[in-house]
Amino acid sequence: MSALSSLGAHHHHALVAEERKSGTLEVLLTAPVREIEVVLAKFVASMTLIAAMLALSASYPVVLALYGNPDWGPCTAATSA
Repeated sequence: MSALSSLGAHHHHALVAEERKSGTLEVLLTAPVREIEVVLAKFVASMTLIAAMLALSASYPVVLALYGNPDWGPCTAATSA
């Protein structure tokens, strides 16, 4: 879980850097919300995106189990490496 959290934090920093690069950070920070609300909203948005990608990736083993008879040894070894 900590790897997922650090990945979300990295993605959040990339979002803030992109705001600064495109010149929209000043507009965002002058909005009638507190700075912590902006930071938390960006962090939650990046975590939601990562969770959605993981959920879509989790559908592959489900489809494999429904329509085939895979050897789960190599499948689990590939994800744990």
